Amino acid sequence: MQDPERKKLQSKRLLIIACSARKRQLNGLVSAWNTYDGVTYRVLKKLQCENCCLNDVDILIVSAKYGLIKPSTLIEYYDTKMQFDIAARQAPNNVAMLKRLCESKNYHEVFINVGRLYLEALQPIDSWLNQSELVIAKGGIGQRISQMKRWILSL
Repeated sequence: MQDPERKKLQSKRLLIIACSARKRQLNGLVSAWNTYDGVTYRVLKKLQCENCCLNDVDILIVSAKYGLIKPSTLIEYYDTKMQFDIAARQAPNNVAMLKRLCESKNYHEVFINVGRLYLEALQPIDSWLNQSELVIAKGGIGQRISQMKRWILSL
């Protein structure tokens, strides 16, 4: 049986990832989780299949088209690439959502695995972060995936 205090801490972690260019072309509205098919999603889905600790991590997705969304959000297939002007336009709504979420969930840790342009869509980070420990993945996609996986498995 798991220690209740450890479970309590585990449930206070937030992972923010970017959408992916690689998408499954499905008809109609499909959950973001089932639409995105890039390497980040493949790694996370594999961890989920291995009964990893993903149930104890809240996940948010920064979408070039939809802004900040939950994996369960129903979306249509699209082919929009993040641009600086899109990120700047999304930032106020994304930050407001993150501020509300962080205040209500009181996250212990936040891990951000996004590229430079997607990070702009979350600025200013200090306006929503509260007292959470922040980790921003650095390096190329492989390095960021490795850091994210290590963070998830550190539960």
